[in-house]
Amino acid sequence: REKCEHAYHLYAIRTGDRDSLKAHLKDAGIPTLVNYPKALPFYPAYARLEHTPRDFPVAYGHSQEILSLPLYPEMADSDCEKVAQTINRFYKCPSMLLHQAA
Repeated sequence: REKCEHAYHLYAIRTGDRDSLKAHLKDAGIPTLVNYPKALPFYPAYARLEHTPRDFPVAYGHSQEILSLPLYPEMADSDCEKVAQTINRFYKCPSMLLHQAA
């Protein structure tokens, strides 16, 4: 829409190695957050319903895998590269070629 800009709020990824990746990024000085540590059915407001992970397997599984990476307007390209390279090192991926805008 005209005169509108995206209000980027979260950059969340899913990984089965969330806690290890979070620690690896922290060791590199990169802050992360687990914004949604539980799926909604597992919060106290819904406790009376006695839900189990089997009732909401996808939501429960995702809540165990989601990790929010740094994202803010002043974030420099070099900071983005550091995050990407640190994640690549964690997963032992070959270096990725980062294309520079001309």
